[in-house]
Amino acid sequence: MNVYVSYNQTFNNNAKLIYNGYYQPRFDQSNDCHIFQKAQISLAITDSINLIISLNHTYDSTPAVDVKESDFSQKVGISYKF
Repeated sequence: MNVYVSYNQTFNNNAKLIYNGYYQPRFDQSNDCHIFQKAQISLAITDSINLIISLNHTYDSTPAVDVKESDFSQKVGISYKF
């Protein structure tokens, strides 16, 4: 079984929110699961330049040796439309 959630919301011509989430439990052991989540907001600075802020989270209830159970990252960037 897998569960996938996707959400997109445009607030106006200047801001957009995107969320994707994925949940995958192990079939025979429901407490053993993988989770991935990503949230991103795009803010228009000009007609061709956007500020992009992304947050990522991954979780594995039974990770491999020397691998963290949970990981969080954030990125900030600029996009340019030609």
